[in-house]
Amino acid sequence: MEQALKKFRATAWQEFMLGRPDQVITTLDTLGPAGAEEIYGADLVQRVRKLLSSTNHMTVARR
Repeated sequence: MEQALKKFRATAWQEFMLGRPDQVITTLDTLGPAGAEEIYGADLVQRVRKLLSSTNHMTVARR
């Protein structure tokens, strides 16, 4: 079980580094911050939440 969780976390980190934090976002939406931290660890969850809060304020300029 622990080995599977380590692999799951490593995959989530790789996806985050590639700009695709969907796995963590889905877990946040489903289980909330505490549940997501239990699965992925506080560091990754905090980074994803910070990313979400900063991208919510971005706008796309029209040409």
